[in-house]
Amino acid sequence: MYAPVMSRDTIRKTLALDPDIWKAIAHYRFDNRIPTEMEAVRRLILESLRAHNIPIDPPSNEVAP
Repeated sequence: MYAPVMSRDTIRKTLALDPDIWKAIAHYRFDNRIPTEMEAVRRLILESLRAHNIPIDPPSNEVAP
């Protein structure tokens, strides 16, 4: 069973999006065989940050997608 590894510094947020956006995320998740909805959201956010050349320091335990 898949269990994401979260650091002790992980910050939790509540996210409200239109149903069409959630549907698009569900399609992305299915197409990429991503185990959880939140993992799909994290990957999409990371891809967008990288596409905009916004530097991020990934946790040392992050697994490449």
